[in-house]
Amino acid sequence: MKFGDFCKARRMSMRKTLGKFCQENNFDAVAVSQIEHNFPLDKGNQLMLLTKYARALNINFDTIDWSMFTALAEASKKEERVVSDEMVLVNLPAIVSPEVASSPGALNSIVDFTRGNLNQRALLKSAGR
Repeated sequence: MKFGDFCKARRMSMRKTLGKFCQENNFDAVAVSQIEHNFPLDKGNQLMLLTKYARALNINFDTIDWSMFTALAEASKKEERVVSDEMVLVNLPAIVSPEVASSPGALNSIVDFTRGNLNQRALLKSAGR
């Protein structure tokens, strides 16, 4: 389970819509929606935000739920929206010159370029563009 899925399930178990939950707790609905859709956590005031968010979800400190909440939050910080190596390999140009294939630096540049293009496409797709 991902952090956003855990938080959304917890909010829904409280029988609160996203709008009502955010209004009652003075949260930005867009930010909470992004969390619930497993976007990477903002690097800003995470500790303060997560503590307030946990309280709003009725998660008490030193409980199993708190341990799960913090573990999933930590994992989501480390998780980036990157494509897999397999996806990069599938999208690499089919023909690579022998000079490029024998040059690790040049081959790494092509892999990095392909990975960047795929990441950009994935982010645009997730943003609905």
